[in-house]
Amino acid sequence: MKKADIKKLLADFKTSGNNIPGIFNYCDYWCERCPFTSRCSNFQVGEMLDEHQASKDLKNKEFWINYANLLAATFEFIRDKMAESGFDIMTLPTVEEREQMDKDDAETENDPLSIEAHEYMKACHDWCEVHFDEQEKILKSRKLAELTINHAIEDAFSVVTWYSTLIPAKISRALIKPLTGEVVEKQDADGSAKVALSGIDRSIAAYTVLYEHLSEYEDDILRFLVTLSRLKEMVLARFPDAPAYHRPGFDD
Repeated sequence: MKKADIKKLLADFKTSGNNIPGIFNYCDYWCERCPFTSRCSNFQVGEMLDEHQASKDLKNKEFWINYANLLAATFEFIRDKMAESGFDIMTLPTVEEREQMDKDDAETENDPLSIEAHEYMKACHDWCEVHFDEQEKILKSRKLAELTINHAIEDAFSVVTWYSTLIPAKISRALIKPLTGEVVEKQDADGSAKVALSGIDRSIAAYTVLYEHLSEYEDDILRFLVTLSRLKEMVLARFPDAPAYHRPGFDD
């Protein structure tokens, strides 16, 4: 699909009256499990573009051509919208702002909360990778009557894997400092922190399922539960107003 065609699709896109404004700003990006995709303009734009894409095969040349065009068209679309609002993308940010952004990025990366979240993510990924074959053998060895349990175990692994990546991303987002003079509501940080807290709670619930059915990994699972509990307390201490933040759609 050509870049001009993608830009036209973006420009002509009309949100449904049933859509929830801003719902995609504080979601967990797990569209396959979201009950609000029919009310999310971000999801609908993605579906609309997919309909015009010949193949999703990562090895397909046409896919990468379409992907490059999508990136270029999206960038130009955003640039045009900024120009309409009086912003000049070529003047943002200044050298001083760029230096401050680099400094803030370094502070965020070295923040104890961010470090704890990223260490958890790495530990979770490493653990799942090391024990993947063992998990498969355990599941296959179970009797037919235990298929329901198997499904619960597989689902729990999917949950902890998904949120192990989302949690540090949302915590980092919550910790980001605005540029000098930039108007950013405190609520944005609280909203991101609340998504992280939701991911932590869902991960704890998933590990509880694994603890109940996989005694082979009892010690490892307990360590992850302790880590997540500590991480939750750290997030709450830094963002005490996060639990009260109202996310459109999800908290209605």
